[in-house]
Amino acid sequence: MMSVKVSIVVPIHNVEKYLERCLDSMAKQSYPNIEVIMVDDGSTDDSAEIARRYEQKYSNFRLIQQENRGLGGARNMGICEASGDYIAMPDSDDWVHPDYIKRLVETATEYDADVVECNGVMVWENGAKKNRRYHIDAERVIEEGGKTEYLKSSSFVVWNKLFKRTLIDHVPFHEHMTKQDYAWTPIVVDKADRIVQIPDVLYYYFWRSGSATNRFKYNFDLKKAQEILESDKTFCERRKDVLQFYFVRNVMGDLIWPLSLEREHWPTVSLMMRSARDRYPDLEKELPVLRPSRSLWGKMVLHDKLGCAYVYAHIYQFFLFTARKMMRTFRQI
Repeated sequence: MMSVKVSIVVPIHNVEKYLERCLDSMAKQSYPNIEVIMVDDGSTDDSAEIARRYEQKYSNFRLIQQENRGLGGARNMGICEASGDYIAMPDSDDWVHPDYIKRLVETATEYDADVVECNGVMVWENGAKKNRRYHIDAERVIEEGGKTEYLKSSSFVVWNKLFKRTLIDHVPFHEHMTKQDYAWTPIVVDKADRIVQIPDVLYYYFWRSGSATNRFKYNFDLKKAQEILESDKTFCERRKDVLQFYFVRNVMGDLIWPLSLEREHWPTVSLMMRSARDRYPDLEKELPVLRPSRSLWGKMVLHDKLGCAYVYAHIYQFFLFTARKMMRTFRQI
């Protein structure tokens, strides 16, 4: 197992407050055969200087600097420079368990897996912790027959996964795009022969208000990611039902719903929903994933409930129109 080399690609951009914690956790990995490739993506703070100190201190740490190309561009550069058999891609404001790489490699070796996924814990700035939304409660092996369900239930993030190098060599991330993993991970998973999930909590995801994930009120990259997946003919043909599910969970849940809460965006919402109904005629069957729980609905203010109702109205508009037309025809008979 120790002959398996792992490249840890760490994209860095203006994270001077958190970078040492991240890199310290990489330096403390119990698995010895690793290289840490730090890609500074045009930072304007002291991030590059911090990374340089680690490069000088550890022989297996290497710093690459480039002009800003976004998170996807930094990951592309790191993968290009990597020499490992497997690739891990933690975020630079997070940190990992000392056995993060060891457990992932053990599992990959045991099952000859293309992708291994572990559990992660979300940590708020005040220190509070909670499990990720997609909690792994048991070890699972996913092959072709289970991929559709896996694609619907798993997370798109790359930081809690280990990827076989040969699987991702010719699948670059889209650059200057905040949700580039939403368009990348499903394609990679579709190509994989075997994915393994393990319940070990090995990753600590730091939730901060200014991170790339959280600083956009309306993230239209969600729509862009959906369009990228739809443009991939192979994926579209094989996973049409997955794309329909993604539209409801990602585009509707995280973009259209927030947009619908402000009247000025209603024309945009109407256009997006009309287009979606043309592409996904069975859209309504995926609505339970979007529907708020009874407890959440009870806590929502009237403004949010109206927005929720507005989104649902667009979805059911076509079906209600058809039902009324059928009723009128029935009465004339």
